[in-house]
Amino acid sequence: MKRLIPSVVFGLALLLLPGLAWAQQGTVTGTVTEAETGNPLPGATVQIVDEGSGAASDAEGQYRIAGVPAGEQTLRVSFVGYQAQERTVNVPEGGTVRVNFQLQTGEAQLEEVTVSAYRPETDRVATGADATVSGESIETADLTSAEGALQGRASGVRVTSLGGQPGSGFSIQVRGALSVNAGSDPLYIVDGVQINKENNLDLANGNPLSTINPGNIESIQVLKDAAAASIYGAQAANGVVVIETKEGRSGDTQINFSTKLGSVSNIEPYGVMDSEQYLNFRAEALDNASRENLGIPASVAFGSDPQTIVNGAFGPDSINTDWTDQVFREGFTQSYNLSLRGGSDDTQFYISGNFTRDEGQVIDSNFRRGGLRLNLNHQPADFLNLSAKTNLSTTRYQGTISDGPFINSPFWAAYNIPPTSPVYTTPGDPSTALNLTPNSTFSYNPVAQEKFNTRESSANTITSNVTANWDLPAEFAARTFAGVQYVDTKEFDYGDPRLPPNAGFGGEGFNSTQRDITFNVSQTLSYENTFASVNTISALAGAEIKRNREQFTSGSGEGFPNELFRTLASAANPTDVSSFSTQYRQISYFGNATYTFDNTYQIGGTLRRDANSRFGVDNQSGIFGTVSGFWRISNESFLEDTDVISNLKLRASYGVTGNSDIGNFQSRQQFSGSGEYNGTPGIRPTALGNPSLTWEEKVSTNVGLDYGFFGGRITGSVDVFRDDREELLLFRDLSLDSGFGSYLDNVGEIRVEGLDFSVSTINLNDWNGLTWETNFNISFQRTEVRSLLPGDDEVTSGGDVYRVGEPAAQLRYTRYAGANPANGRPMYLDANGDLTYVGNDPDNEKLIGNLQPDFYGGFGNTISYKGLQVSAFFQYDYGRKTLNNDRFFADVGYFPYNKAERLVDNRWKEPGDVTESPAAFGSLLASGLDTYADGTDPGIFTTRFVENASYIRLKEVKVSYTLPKSLTETVGSLRNVTVFVQGSNLATWTNYTGPDPELVGTGLGNYPQARTLTAGLDLGL
Repeated sequence: MKRLIPSVVFGLALLLLPGLAWAQQGTVTGTVTEAETGNPLPGATVQIVDEGSGAASDAEGQYRIAGVPAGEQTLRVSFVGYQAQERTVNVPEGGTVRVNFQLQTGEAQLEEVTVSAYRPETDRVATGADATVSGESIETADLTSAEGALQGRASGVRVTSLGGQPGSGFSIQVRGALSVNAGSDPLYIVDGVQINKENNLDLANGNPLSTINPGNIESIQVLKDAAAASIYGAQAANGVVVIETKEGRSGDTQINFSTKLGSVSNIEPYGVMDSEQYLNFRAEALDNASRENLGIPASVAFGSDPQTIVNGAFGPDSINTDWTDQVFREGFTQSYNLSLRGGSDDTQFYISGNFTRDEGQVIDSNFRRGGLRLNLNHQPADFLNLSAKTNLSTTRYQGTISDGPFINSPFWAAYNIPPTSPVYTTPGDPSTALNLTPNSTFSYNPVAQEKFNTRESSANTITSNVTANWDLPAEFAARTFAGVQYVDTKEFDYGDPRLPPNAGFGGEGFNSTQRDITFNVSQTLSYENTFASVNTISALAGAEIKRNREQFTSGSGEGFPNELFRTLASAANPTDVSSFSTQYRQISYFGNATYTFDNTYQIGGTLRRDANSRFGVDNQSGIFGTVSGFWRISNESFLEDTDVISNLKLRASYGVTGNSDIGNFQSRQQFSGSGEYNGTPGIRPTALGNPSLTWEEKVSTNVGLDYGFFGGRITGSVDVFRDDREELLLFRDLSLDSGFGSYLDNVGEIRVEGLDFSVSTINLNDWNGLTWETNFNISFQRTEVRSLLPGDDEVTSGGDVYRVGEPAAQLRYTRYAGANPANGRPMYLDANGDLTYVGNDPDNEKLIGNLQPDFYGGFGNTISYKGLQVSAFFQYDYGRKTLNNDRFFADVGYFPYNKAERLVDNRWKEPGDVTESPAAFGSLLASGLDTYADGTDPGIFTTRFVENASYIRLKEVKVSYTLPKSLTETVGSLRNVTVFVQGSNLATWTNYTGPDPELVGTGLGNYPQARTLTAGLDLGL
């Protein structure tokens, strides 16, 4: 099925806008090289001082900054370990000026080497596979949580939304990272602070990274292979996401203000029946069930026409409620950001404040965030640089949980409540809210629930660090770092006593508080020196401690006097109280050394030892490491005369990293309180410990090639990798007389192989003022289960099947064969491929695919003409299979829910019809009519409900216009003015029939992503 959102017309129209006035702007290009050797310096930062814009040099040292206001501009270039330079140039209107820089070594300012890892970024990724998204791309994307900017923009990094609830985050899977019983999320590091990204909220899809204002981020880098990530040892098997925020710089204070306003609306997945269609379907289903089970029409069996029976039970047909219109709305989104940046030669600062309010697409759901950031750098002496970075944030979620039928999801209810049901029997009176019979199928009214109940979650977060960088004699340097993440969360859930579902016990209330503190402290000593101009040796040694502690308390009660009494102190019946405290600790020692010859050859290695309290007392320590190297082929003499190849660098690495993402006490024997006996409290064992339990390990091999052609007009990389995930955590079964069903042990292996490819091209480079750039990336991957438990070649976990020799985490269902053209009954295939009516025989089930895509990625184009810039970005994911649980309820006949409108025309109605959709069948109005005569249930999970969830999505369209400098200069100190409009999730092409092909699995009523249209303004002073 092809779904084209109507608003794409708006987006495409913006792409064709002609006749705008052009700003007086030009382009600055050039190269950054080392003065002594002439070798390129990739990763150098080149900035337009008065504008705040800039670029990083590529692998061959080239940079390009478009959209620079014409006239005199000051350029500043900086690079780790080199002296910064500034140069004043005259930028021609509609033209290009070339400015080359040659940087001197040996007198670098210490603030230039302050980074959020243990060592400079250029060293960290020299031989490793990584993917980086710049702050400019993050600011361009319409996001609440910044990690979403990686989606489709970073090869080998699969990013999926966790839901459309305002403030929700994203799941990041680096190179198909997976585990049966351990976590698969990467390690997140923000300015050196190792973040706990665990969602500590029960009432909302919380996301700790949403506390960071995307406008404060300088870059997001994903470390993918062992060479890039092994410095993090036991935490790096699933990759590492490094987020760095903006810093101050010397010079006049720059003030930047931005605002964005817009709308949020629901993307309707499918139409539903109106009252007439629904009642006709129910009558047909009742009659078919009567003929099948009783052998006579319903009119004979019940003495009345089936339409009359159904109208009496589910009618009246005079009511035709559009529940989607009642539940969904057009929300309003707004954000405001203000920042100040500047400083002297000794002290630099970056200060920012932000406020965001997003209304969700469902009534009474929203997200609010307010934040303050202060980043300081100070150099009190030539040998010492101090820095401090602090982010204060408060976030608040209000509204609904997305998962689950009936109670928790208005999304599920909006498409399944019969249209014959009114919102209120007495309009506006909550006591008359829907309480539908029979069987109280819809005893929870989503409109009344959202309007009168309260579901609030809030989090106050502090993320802070301090760093001291010491410049020591004899080319040594030291770094002392301490960072902390402090999170306080509170939740409040209140069921209004006026609503029918709550009236029987006088309403209910729930309160909880949780405190989460994570800190890491490290000390490193580094050495770097170049001998005879071509021999460079660098080394690093360090130690680190990390600790996380969580404390939780909650209480609940029932029986409130009325809706005005909402605290637990007012509850007549306290029903529950709970609390827990948990923590883990880790201590680490690590080192790294590299030798580089003439910037052409490099070999290096990393070693790290971690000890973690989560693992068994006999195996709490592990050693991880990697060896890696590169060969810069483009530096060889046999390529020095070519103009085609500007960069060619071959990389290779092999290493081992660990996965410590398990529960804090899974290796320990566990006990719990077990009530009381004769007034004496007791305890009982609940889990059998394993003192030998240790890390899952990833043995990683990577070969990569970085390339550049035609002076940097074409650049990119290609990587081939193999990750063997060994020592998997699996449950071994025990005999029942042991008192335990199983225990956790290290056994099994899964292999992940793949290819990552990315390319960036400058198709037009200032051709009469027109620039056109294209970015494309694609990643292929496959998995294979290599081994499992001894003597057992299959394990099932969470419904996913792991079988030796097969891809990991597969779905297993009986194959559906369509409706029998003779009678409309659903047919299936047995194990031999023969037709059968039996769909629930486990012997007939087959492995039919999994949620892992065959390939995924994204592509985009940016076209600039002087002050106008138009960009469009697409993201895609291909080859996934998923169970569409929403379709199960929307299509199966005997459930008394509303049905998908597609069944009006597509279902079997008379002999000879050839269709996938069976006849309407089944009713709960009489006993024995919900199955076929042979007892077969018509509602069986088979491949009928397994769908291809591949999709391609127009993720982002943005049009911006920067006013000419000749205009802005007339308004005092106004530096730049940019206005823009943008749209997100404008169009999706997919065969998936559920709410959102990105949010797939076995869940029901997921909160789908919304379509957003916004307009904004950026001001620079």
